[in-house]
Amino acid sequence: MNTNDDLLIISVIKALSDPIRLKIMHLLKKGRDEECQSPVSLQNPQALCPKDILRKMEDLSDSKLSYHLKEMKQAGLIVEHREGKRIFYELNTEPLGKLSAWLDEFAE
Repeated sequence: MNTNDDLLIISVIKALSDPIRLKIMHLLKKGRDEECQSPVSLQNPQALCPKDILRKMEDLSDSKLSYHLKEMKQAGLIVEHREGKRIFYELNTEPLGKLSAWLDEFAE
């Protein structure tokens, strides 16, 4: 592994160490359901907007969600795209694959 891969692994592990972020990841993996009230993304119909995430995580404030989404985005765990004034988020599994491969090195 090179230094960039090591830094990616560190940022992914840090991002995964928070239970709120893990719950957000589960929501993004599940995608839209009948409870979602925001318009459907044209780019990815399963992507969620922050309002839908907040509805599912009732005890989370706007600012706290924004902070956690920023941390996850910096770790590469989520992808953000805009459609007009709306922002949508979806899970990016590529960093998780790199983490899995890194962990496999220790299992051998």
